[in-house]
Amino acid sequence: MILIAESGSSKTAWRLCRGAAVLAAVETSGMNPHVTPQALLEAQAARACEGLGQASAVTALWFYGSGIRGPPQVAQLTAILQACWPDAQVFVDNDLKAALRAAGHAEGIVCILGTGSNACWYAHDQVVARQGGHGYILGDEGGGSDLGKTLLKALLEDRLPRRYTLELEAVTGKTLLDLRTDVYRAPRPQAVLAALAPYLAGWQHDPEVRALIQARFDLFLQTTVRAWPDARRLPLEVVGSVGFHFYEIFKYSCNLAGLEPAPPIAHPIDRLPAFHARQANAG
Repeated sequence: MILIAESGSSKTAWRLCRGAAVLAAVETSGMNPHVTPQALLEAQAARACEGLGQASAVTALWFYGSGIRGPPQVAQLTAILQACWPDAQVFVDNDLKAALRAAGHAEGIVCILGTGSNACWYAHDQVVARQGGHGYILGDEGGGSDLGKTLLKALLEDRLPRRYTLELEAVTGKTLLDLRTDVYRAPRPQAVLAALAPYLAGWQHDPEVRALIQARFDLFLQTTVRAWPDARRLPLEVVGSVGFHFYEIFKYSCNLAGLEPAPPIAHPIDRLPAFHARQANAG
């Protein structure tokens, strides 16, 4: 029995599997070690362990997450997970590895567009180069927190029709200034901003809104995929909820850059059980 976890900055999906069959699934908050305190990381792991049960039966655990850049984060999360699943062999890797394994090509480029954003060029299950992923202040162009920030800023500056402000205030029960205050007071501002992105999904067919979204995707591609001269010859996948819900606009931005993305993968976790089952059979 194996356990697979895929974690972003907002949420973590857990799947208890036997082969490719999913026996149980739970969801907890995000476990990004760069922005999540140690105590909360431990609490989320314990919550998942309790929700899934059968901890002693888990022989291997694969954890894929955002914010995992090197040995310090790997060691931190390994210790936390090992404490909850002491009989399991624990493997910790970054979210790009989950995305490229979900994509399933021998070589290609994968773009992650979730709460944050980044991209990698991979070959034979290894990351050859990566771009982006610098967080909601210094980067993450086209990610959910970036789109939410773009929306709120546009509304505060009266650059969108008034009806969108009225709709947002009616649904949230807060004024724009209240929402602005929430961003600055929240312990995790990127989550507050990302929560605004879904409103754009319902308005994306408005030319003014579409232009805002496209500009962020254009910038994302400029700072990531277009940095690689060979990008046009490689398969291009987009992974994550933002890539899924705004796929048509993302595809348009790609086409302008001479790129052709494959249909989006909303949740890599859905493809990972089959990947690990194949690996086990091959071994």
